[in-house]
Amino acid sequence: MIRFDSTSSTESHTYEANTQILMRVLACTLSHRECERVS
Repeated sequence: MIRFDSTSSTESHTYEANTQILMRVLACTLSHRECERVS
């Protein structure tokens, strides 16, 4: 659970970073080429 307080900016940045990682994992799952390129 995310609380929006003085650390909201940091948590938001972490959320965006995690989203990018999930997108990379998804791309890796869908395409081995994408997986090799990202890695």
